[in-house]
Order: sequence, then structure tokens, then C-alpha cells
Amino acid sequence: MRADTETLQVNAYVDAEMDLASQLRFEERLRLDAGLRAQVQDLRGQSEALREGAQYHVAPAHLRALVSGLAKVPPAPGASGPRPWRARVRAVGADWFAIRPLATGLAVASIVAAMVNPVLLRSSDAERLQRELVASHVRATMAQRSIDVASSDQHTVKPWFATQLDYSPPVRPLEVPGTVILGGRVDYVDGRRVAVIVYQHGRHLVDHYIWPTRQADDTVKVTVVDGIRIAQWSRGGMAHKLVSDMDPEELRVIVQACRQQEEKG
Repeated sequence: MRADTETLQVNAYVDAEMDLASQLRFEERLRLDAGLRAQVQDLRGQSEALREGAQYHVAPAHLRALVSGLAKVPPAPGASGPRPWRARVRAVGADWFAIRPLATGLAVASIVAAMVNPVLLRSSDAERLQRELVASHVRATMAQRSIDVASSDQHTVKPWFATQLDYSPPVRPLEVPGTVILGGRVDYVDGRRVAVIVYQHGRHLVDHYIWPTRQADDTVKVTVVDGIRIAQWSRGGMAHKLVSDMDPEELRVIVQACRQQEEKG
């Protein structure tokens, strides 16, 4: 029974289906249990392999024509109004498979292909990552362990990251009144150790997660998870995730300052 429960928890964690409190408790178990971490990594590896190997097949023209024609099926004689769509599907589907039984295989193949559409898998991964970032931010704040190296000097924080990670993230002060670097920490996100630069903006803590990526440069996207805002973008081979409970306008100013500093190099 315990094994079944643990498997369900691992699946819920990887699929980003846990609420924030449950996720924090589970991540504390992950920190202490190497076997549990191995299960999570194995399941993520399977998901990654499926996403990379999955193929999307375009439905044949005659099947697309069948689907587009569902809305044009006339009401049955004597019916008081339009037939419900489920009835239309059954009627047209019955006619289709009665006349062309060989099309069954094509229809089933198209449905299966849609179910493993890589776009859906990527969406699930993105949601999981967002929840990981929020949990990391909240955990650090609640545990009062938001900083491993406390310094407002980027020439102290940047070399420290170089001793902890296999890459050196850019560390720069932001030209925003009332905003200072508090320091940095190393956290565990998306299956790897990542740099987190910690800023103070007024009463708000701002966690700036940075790690290498092969994604092309892209524009800023902002999402909200459990009341926490995440601004994310990629630039110069680095993924940037800015996490805070600031209001939208404050976050926009911080993001703009970060990107301006990137342009200066």
C-alpha cells in the first residue's frame, strides 16, 4: 500500500498536480531520500524520452473532411431542433465505419497521435517547472534561508557561484531605486543545481533564477502561480526566471532593468 501511495505522489509531483503545501512537504522528503529522488528522475527521464520521440501525424484529408462535416449533418426528420453533437458524432461515425471499415485504423492512429502530442507534454513540463520555482521561492522565504552568500557586491557573489556550479551566471546590480542585491544561493530546480540571485525591492524579495539553456532568445512571459508572479525569458544561452510577490508594474520595472543590464554585457 505504501509503495502504491508513493508512486501516486511521485506521479503527482512530476505532473505538477500537487498543491503548494503538499509540494513543499514532498520536496523536503526528496532532499532527504536518495531513492525517492531516483524515482522522480527516472519518471522525468521517461517523460523526456516520450516528448523527444513522439511524432505528430496530420489526419488524412478524408478524415478532416468528415470531422468538419459534423456540424453540417441535418436534423433527423421530425426532430424539434438541432441534434445534440454527441448524436451527430454517433450517426456520422456509424455511417463512416459501416461504409469504410478500413478507415478505423486511421482514425484510431490519429486519436493516439493527438493524445501524445508533444505540445501537450511541453505544456505539462512548463507548469511543473513553474510550480517548482514558486515552491523554491516560498521554501527559501519561510525557512529564512534565502541566501547562502550574503553580499551586495557582485564581485563577491559571482566568484562564489563559480565555486558551486559548472557555469558562471551574470551578477549585476539593478539600476532601480530601492533595489539592492542581498546575495545569492544555489537551489535545485528542474533536475539540476541552479544559481539564484536574491534582490530586495522595498518589502519584497526577488529571486532571479539563472541557468544555461539551448533555447533561442525569446520575449518575456509572465505567469501567476498561487499568487506568486514568474517572469521568464531566455537570452544569450541563459534561462532567466524572476520570481516574486510584487505587483505587475513593480515586476515589469525589475524585468526591464535586468534586460537592460544584459544589453550592457
